Amino acid sequence: MNILHFSDTYFPQLNGVSVAVDNIANESSKEHMVVIVVPSYKLTNYKIEGRNITKYGIRSIPFPIYPGVHAAIPNLLKLYTLFKEFKPDIVHIHTPFVLGVMGIVLAQIFGVKVVNTYHTLFSTGGTAYLSPKRLIPGQNIHVTSNEGVMAAIIWKLQVIFFNLSNTVIVPTKIVGTTIKKQGITPKIRVLPNGIEIKLFPMKKSNKPGKKILHLGRIGFEKAVDTVIRAFSLVKREVPDAELIIAGGGPALPAMKLLAKSLGVTNSITFLGMIDPKDTSATYRSCDIFTTASPFETQGLVLIEAMLSGLPVVAAAVNAPVNIIQNKKNGYLFKEGDEKECAKHLIHLLNNPEEIKRLGTNARAYAEQYDNKILTKKLLEFYKTI
Repeated sequence: MNILHFSDTYFPQLNGVSVAVDNIANESSKEHMVVIVVPSYKLTNYKIEGRNITKYGIRSIPFPIYPGVHAAIPNLLKLYTLFKEFKPDIVHIHTPFVLGVMGIVLAQIFGVKVVNTYHTLFSTGGTAYLSPKRLIPGQNIHVTSNEGVMAAIIWKLQVIFFNLSNTVIVPTKIVGTTIKKQGITPKIRVLPNGIEIKLFPMKKSNKPGKKILHLGRIGFEKAVDTVIRAFSLVKREVPDAELIIAGGGPALPAMKLLAKSLGVTNSITFLGMIDPKDTSATYRSCDIFTTASPFETQGLVLIEAMLSGLPVVAAAVNAPVNIIQNKKNGYLFKEGDEKECAKHLIHLLNNPEEIKRLGTNARAYAEQYDNKILTKKLLEFYKTI
């Protein structure tokens, strides 16, 4: 098969979509011809050719509303020529923005089937970046998954976009249910994104310590403030507990201010953006992983943490509901409830044997996300289309 991918986010922008696109493309190229079209994050285009895989970087400019994201400036004629020469059998869209739209338009022109993966819940998480409050230090540091007028508008736009696809892939069942309710009508297939599990070995079974990890983009929509507030409660019961926050993003300054206001700065290490090569070691250096994000469609960091042998404490909304099983591989808490989050963290920190038991179970569960297995399923699905 000739497989053509379009994504409005890719490396060096590090996020779940970038990782998923790269994993799928690399694994697919072992047996098929693959082309990916992504932003170059510069005002120049690039072309990188490898064995069975070609990457086209399209010049782009920063997108002011969402820091770190770039908007591509595509040359429609060049993309038309790419389509004509490559003759794709399938077009796989990963983002509902400029390049995603170009991909669907060209697929319609050439009569090529379109698979669209719903990677990100934009409808509510993205609204934080439209608020002028985010320009005020320490303000707008929490976003809930409640619906609003702006969310309704974003949903309408998404419905139009995704309904132009032949089929929509969702990484978890709960996301499929959500988008169906909003009016997305193409056939929906649940197929998680895969992970190169060899990159995340299980941590050694030494005695668990008191380190809690939050790793990921520090955006307003990620509710990192809930984690910090919960940690301030944990410190009252477990004075030697530590919180490691790895990642960068627009909400990072506000999170540092919050930590200072709660008097826990000395017990929190803000690592900032870490080299992807150090990600695995960062997981293994800690004992528990936690996230309060209400906008995860799959949450690759959850799976990476579980592969590394860490139990997960997560908000019981969207993807974690399908992944985390209470008392088996972690704990769920009500969205935005720092007290319940703290309760579970305190319980684990005071019971190191349970950390080990849940961590072992977490690793066993997460092994099903092997990229080789899941990409093979994806390729078989392409053929049915």
